[in-house]
Amino acid sequence: MGTSRRSANAGEHRDGRTEQEFVDNLMLDLLEDDLGLWEIDRLARNELADLPDKERSQRARGLLSDWLGRGWVNLFERQMIYLPGNDAEFGPRMAVEPARVARVLSDNSVWDYDAIQDAPTRFFVRINERGRTEFREDGRRRGLFRS
Repeated sequence: MGTSRRSANAGEHRDGRTEQEFVDNLMLDLLEDDLGLWEIDRLARNELADLPDKERSQRARGLLSDWLGRGWVNLFERQMIYLPGNDAEFGPRMAVEPARVARVLSDNSVWDYDAIQDAPTRFFVRINERGRTEFREDGRRRGLFRS
């Protein structure tokens, strides 16, 4: 699992992004790779500079809830596996059961970049085929992609 180019540079500020640019860029990132919930929150905090900080996080959470509701993305968890030599890797993807989704999304610690560093379980979003197809169709209509 790699980190998207924007996620890897999440400390960079991109002041003045519109919400639609943020949404489009986030979906473009998801076309390339999975994103951790803490990465999505951090990107929202950095890119939605025109909004108050708390509202940026709320927008990120609302956006993810919307995509889950549309069936565009799946939420899954991965355990951290600690290896000798102070190394670690992620275990296999485990789908989050529908009954747990709301509880996971409402847990502030899974969105917190600093708190997640020591968490044994991390939550990620992955775009699915429906999300890919519908986002690309919408993007073509809006001129984001060439036909």
